[in-house]
Amino acid sequence: MGVLDLNLMNITLLAKWVWKFKDPTYISPWKTLITYKYDLESLPTSPFWKAVLDIAPIVQNSISFSPNCSTTVSFWHDIWYGESSLATQFPHLYNKCTLPNIFLHEVMATQGDNLRYNRQLAGMDLKDWENLQNILCTLLIDDNQPPMQWRWSSSEFFTVKSLYQFLNFRDNEVGQIAEAVHTWLPQSLENIPLRTFAGNEDLVLIDEAQRGGSNDAA
Repeated sequence: MGVLDLNLMNITLLAKWVWKFKDPTYISPWKTLITYKYDLESLPTSPFWKAVLDIAPIVQNSISFSPNCSTTVSFWHDIWYGESSLATQFPHLYNKCTLPNIFLHEVMATQGDNLRYNRQLAGMDLKDWENLQNILCTLLIDDNQPPMQWRWSSSEFFTVKSLYQFLNFRDNEVGQIAEAVHTWLPQSLENIPLRTFAGNEDLVLIDEAQRGGSNDAA
């Protein structure tokens, strides 16, 4: 595996928390507490949760959601239709919307009637709105489809290795799409203690990296 980049490993371990928070099948006391106290859109009041929120855009761009997983899915920010978020597909509508943090299940409940904009739509904006309404009206719900899929792993489940390789873009399989990662990387993670965010299964990787010599890490 070679000497690990400890900063990228740190980001990867933080991302694992976001994956678990977004996964509706993952249930634990810490998740219940975090859900009660914070959410992925709230202003952070602790250094830990601020660090997690800094990582959220990486995870949001790495997961494809099924519409049947709508209780925790952001309508605009998460990827649940096509290969990118609706904020990316319809940037002009997103910039004019008054509820950027609305959830998918809230929009689906009204077929989009609760979407509001800060000005009247016209021209291409109106055409985009018609296309968006068509997406909602023709959306097919498949209850047999997994609620969320990890885009960088053939297993469709989050793994520390797959995200690390993607961020490091040394793996040929993900190299073609790795250039986009530069716009996602947080800027303020250098001083976060690595072990703080590690699960037991990750400590071996961290120990191997540290024995390899932190002076060699990028």
